[in-house]
Formats: sequence, C-alpha cells, structure tokens
Amino acid sequence: MKKSLKIGITGGIGSGKTMVAKYVESLGHPVIYADEIAKQVMIEDGNVRERIVEAFGEESYLNGELNKEYLSENIFTNQDNLKLMNSIVHPPTMKRIKDLIYEKVGQTNFVFVEAALIYEAKFQHIFDYIILTVAEENLKIKRLLQREDTSVEEIIKKMKSQWQDSAKQDKADFIVTNNSTEEELYKKIDFILSVLEKVNK
Repeated sequence: MKKSLKIGITGGIGSGKTMVAKYVESLGHPVIYADEIAKQVMIEDGNVRERIVEAFGEESYLNGELNKEYLSENIFTNQDNLKLMNSIVHPPTMKRIKDLIYEKVGQTNFVFVEAALIYEAKFQHIFDYIILTVAEENLKIKRLLQREDTSVEEIIKKMKSQWQDSAKQDKADFIVTNNSTEEELYKKIDFILSVLEKVNK
C-alpha cells in the first residue's frame, strides 16, 4: 500500500487557506473541506439538527437549509453559544472527515484537509503535517470585505472567535505568510510540496 501523508491546511479567516487548498487541488491532490462537511452534518444528521434546534430555536433552519444569518448573530456574539455549537457539530464532523481521509489513504501520496479550527477543535493529532497560513490583519479584513457581504464589525467578531496566529505558529510544521500576490503564495506552496515529496519517498 502506498504511504499517504495526511496534511492539514489551516489559518484564520481571510488568511488565504482556501486559496492554498484550491491550488493544491488544482495540482491533482485530494482536498477535504471541513466547512463543507460541517454544513452537510448540520443539515443531514438528524440528531445534530435536533440538538441545534433545541439549543438555538426553530429559526436555525429555513426551508430545510441553515439560517446562516440567524446562527451567525447568535454564535459569534456569545462565546458560550459558540462553545455549545462546536460541541454539537465538531465530533460528528471530525468522524466524517476521518472516514473520508482513510478512504483515500493508500491511493495517493497526500491527503489534504482544509479546516479553520484544527487546533481549536483539538484535531491536530490526526495529521502528519500542518500548513498554517497567516496574513496581516488589515489585509485579511480587506479580502473579506471584497469577498463577502459583511461588515468590519462582523469580521472582527469572527476573528475573535478563533485562536490568534501567534498561538498556532509554534504548533504548525509550515508557516506560509500570505501578504503578497497569488503567484508568490503558489511558489511557497510549491516549495512545501517539494519538501513533502522528498519526505514521503
């Protein structure tokens, strides 16, 4: 069986972790997106839905879909609510991600998981290596304002709900600073991939 390295891609909102994941995916490597899995769990898992409605009310869902605006207002403004939501959603999400990883192990050199909360969810132990993307705060805010219909206040609330970069840097295997162009970012990822390929020979 081929040895497959399990690699996490993480970073705060606006840092460019999804850009890294999409680039890695464009090179032919499988990438699992934790946010997508979490949304599937919140919609498809009956037990999770029931617990979310019990904790946050019927307004948590609209026509069978997540009421993102309502949930965001209730979760990111209250640390207790955030912890409660994470306690409901993280365990089944992590189980599903692990299952997906092990489906791919042995078929490919690398399996990547893009996830904002690897450290917050105490999920780092399942990875062989973790790539952390970091960027200046004003640049992250600027990117998010361009990308989403949101406000600076909302962005800062979300940033405060995540660990600061400084708390993650000592734990990561590779740190990618994304303060420049996409091309510069891709060069850094190419270098990391070349290192990982050598490690995996």
